[in-house]
Amino acid sequence: MADGGLGTFDGDDPAAFYLGPLQQELEATADVLLIAEGSCLPAHSQVLQINSRVLCAMFADDEQQVLEAPFQGFSLHDVALFLRLVYNQEWREAAVDTLGALHDSLPALLRLAHRLDVPGLLGPLTKHMAGSCATTFSQLTAWLQAAADCQLEALRLGLLARLARRLAAKKERLPHSISLLASLEGLDPRTLSQLVGILAAAGEPPTQPSLERAVEVAAGIGTAEWVLTRFSQQPCGPDECVYSPWFDLGGHKWRLSVFPGGVDGSPKHLSMFLNCGTQGVRADYEVSILDEEMAVQEVGTDTNVFQTSWGFSRFIKRSSLARRGLLAGDCLRLRLTVTVLPSQG
Repeated sequence: MADGGLGTFDGDDPAAFYLGPLQQELEATADVLLIAEGSCLPAHSQVLQINSRVLCAMFADDEQQVLEAPFQGFSLHDVALFLRLVYNQEWREAAVDTLGALHDSLPALLRLAHRLDVPGLLGPLTKHMAGSCATTFSQLTAWLQAAADCQLEALRLGLLARLARRLAAKKERLPHSISLLASLEGLDPRTLSQLVGILAAAGEPPTQPSLERAVEVAAGIGTAEWVLTRFSQQPCGPDECVYSPWFDLGGHKWRLSVFPGGVDGSPKHLSMFLNCGTQGVRADYEVSILDEEMAVQEVGTDTNVFQTSWGFSRFIKRSSLARRGLLAGDCLRLRLTVTVLPSQG
């Protein structure tokens, strides 16, 4: 079995796949055996401890020599491929080429990296899956379910939106699309329900704006930008406020309150707060100041339950705005991103 640029996997000699040309020497110094589908894989506890926080804790608690439980549910090929990437670091230098050749194996690798807490592999996998295009519906749904299983919500939402766009692009009527969705194996009920909801809300035939709006509502996420013009002419006394328009993001109304002269106790700062039109909404939010090229220059983030406004009394020093070129054209450029979270009960 060929795995892109990683060589050929032979189930009769799996160690050759991840130990490479130094197999004989490395097997002689191996101090731990990993068990996958009844096969023994020689490995080195030091390598595993450096890469995996879970395995590091296991070795610290007990002098483990045989490990089987962490790899239950994974194929021999999955575990050998995982070890190939742990033992050989060329994927760090050419992650796109390496991981791009492993699309069918990415869900298993993601689950293993998550289960064993391997940040050096989990990060590149998540980044690649978020930015790469699965070639088939079955690949995309497998990625989506793996993200859900690993509770990687940002990745799950991104893949959910991508699958919804693909389904809408087929320009099929909704009943047919539901039948297609039901035939896709592996999707959990929550994700399937969200997909059906997106397609229903987008209308028939769905337009790009209606689809994007439906994705935002289902995912509970949205972004808006606002340019506060004539900034130098805005009221700048203590507690004097300028309001943005209301933005419809993630199924709720949101509005920024900007205090050019700061709030009481912070007269040297620009203060900014966020209001929600619905009481009790729990959300992550990010407020950014942009430069003239609309690149982010200053960011404030937080998570709150919105019974009233939340935000930042000392977002940025007023003297920094002009000095850093953030008032080009006498305009303050802002971006708001909101992710609505499930209620904590």
